[in-house]
Amino acid sequence: MATSTPTTTATTTGPNIFITGALGQIGTELIPYLRKLYGTENVTASDVIKPREPGTMEPFMYLNCMDKESLNAAMVNKRVTWLIHNAALLSASGEANPQKCMDVNIVGAMNALEAARVHGVRILAPSSIAAFGPDSLPKDLTPDVCVLRPTSIYGISKVYLEMLGSYYFRKFGVDFRSLRYPGIISWAVCPSGGTTDYATEMFYFALQNKPYVCPLQEDTPLPFMYMDDCILATHNLLAAPRERLTQCVYNVNGFCMTPKQLEVEIKKEIPDFKVTYSPCPIRQKIAESWPHSLDDTNAQRDWDWRPKFGIKEMVAVMFANLRPILCKTGSS
Repeated sequence: MATSTPTTTATTTGPNIFITGALGQIGTELIPYLRKLYGTENVTASDVIKPREPGTMEPFMYLNCMDKESLNAAMVNKRVTWLIHNAALLSASGEANPQKCMDVNIVGAMNALEAARVHGVRILAPSSIAAFGPDSLPKDLTPDVCVLRPTSIYGISKVYLEMLGSYYFRKFGVDFRSLRYPGIISWAVCPSGGTTDYATEMFYFALQNKPYVCPLQEDTPLPFMYMDDCILATHNLLAAPRERLTQCVYNVNGFCMTPKQLEVEIKKEIPDFKVTYSPCPIRQKIAESWPHSLDDTNAQRDWDWRPKFGIKEMVAVMFANLRPILCKTGSS
């Protein structure tokens, strides 16, 4: 399967794609990628917040994924053929407000799957490493199929999504697809609300000559992925012929990293960067329940998944993109 950067700007024969939660960290970069491939008018963004710059995300519509009727209306009015259901509360945010997390992540997933069933829509709804728990073994190269007993409400909601989506595939023939994202690192948006967000925040603080307090212990290993690989994996699974897929839910791996390893890499560019470690009890407990790395052999076999970015490549591109934005002098 081709994995090169898209160059076309429009298509008259491709899918009509609808994305919920489109203004999050992933959607913000996924939408331009898909619009280059399939044409701007064929990719509709939706969310419950306004785009930062009016007009930049058009076509855009307000849509709350908990509103079942509005979601169904969008499927009809936009003639949707591919639905990407990204709307969700993240791990740390979910622990702060479990009821809201259940409302958005569980009710929203149910509504999206039902809309896909009713309207014959292919659906990709991402899962996460949060679906794993302390009993998910081994911690290194954790396989697709293992014990899933997460300790966070976010993780529980993702296991629900995986199981319900797989049920809809078996019971109703819904073309459900999901991939378990590791921590996602990107220069375009500094995220918040996730356990792995320190990895992006550290760059922002370093380039603004600010000390950083890391919410995890320095030796906490977690799987990560640079955003370009995340976008590529999402599209490649979404576009893969169904007959090539042997399962509904896939691991995707990028690289394993600890906060200390990232600090060392950043200090190669900014030696005076100061990092202290003050673990947040909630985030640390969540992180310790997750895998160190993922076995993505099945994704490699079924839809040609191959990551392009390791730690060094990620650090280089983060500095290259963030320096012009955040540095006011060349001294950094």
